[in-house]
Amino acid sequence: MRIDKLHIILLVCVLTLLGYIVIRSTQQNNNSTVITNDSLAKWKLPNLRDVNIATDSGKMIIHGNNILTFTSRYVGPLAKNPELRYAGNNLSCSNCHFNGGRERKTLNLVGVTKRYPKYIERLKDTLNIVQRVNGCFMRSLNGRPLPEDSYEMKSILAYLNFISEYIPDHKMVEYQGIEKIPPFNGTLDTAIGKVMYSIKCMSCHGSDGVGAPNNLVENPEGMYYIVPPIAGKDSFNKGAGMSILEEAATFIYHEMPYNNRGSLTVEEAYQIANYVVSLPRPDYNLSKK
Repeated sequence: MRIDKLHIILLVCVLTLLGYIVIRSTQQNNNSTVITNDSLAKWKLPNLRDVNIATDSGKMIIHGNNILTFTSRYVGPLAKNPELRYAGNNLSCSNCHFNGGRERKTLNLVGVTKRYPKYIERLKDTLNIVQRVNGCFMRSLNGRPLPEDSYEMKSILAYLNFISEYIPDHKMVEYQGIEKIPPFNGTLDTAIGKVMYSIKCMSCHGSDGVGAPNNLVENPEGMYYIVPPIAGKDSFNKGAGMSILEEAATFIYHEMPYNNRGSLTVEEAYQIANYVVSLPRPDYNLSKK
């Protein structure tokens, strides 16, 4: 078989292009932790009551838990020191990561520090754990990033490392996260979603979606939301994962209504999510980076 110069040139071009694609793919992921899905790590948690608060490390673990539970008071608008007001709204991390990220079959955080650095498909970038935490602060908490060497960031990481203590590196954990739901192929209508919201969600989140705060006067921890806002100035901003239809629908399907989880159909979850993401909320301000 005769191969002329043109064929040789075309072959070289194809091989060069394939080599470039492989190199680019490797560059994107070479710093990312390789997560294995086979043989899930057993769910195991240390007890916060066993933390020795007489030590510096113990104090940081407890402080990290407090930040996740009462975010606004420690690093948000209610922080006494204005310099510590990194969160821009009065949400708590625990509004999404229930019980400080320690609850099974939710958006829990057990083992999270063992899975970073990690390539995030939505961002087309590899993030370390500090960047991932700050992503939540800038998007879900509508704030600004914490300095990596700050006591607050170190405390958050100390807490996350503590609850991940028994999880091997690079492993997924049983009961971790929530499963993606199938796409909804029907017609989405905010009017239908609003009706479903009024039936399924309004009794807790309110008619306008601004949530329900605790009693500021009586609670020594300060103001926080018993039911988080899903709209308005204290809501997550438009850069948060929860502002994406599929992400919101998945969360709503599995976790809402909070007192009757698992009761919604896929269509109900999508219709409600479609309505919720249409509600007013802050823009994602890139200048805060």
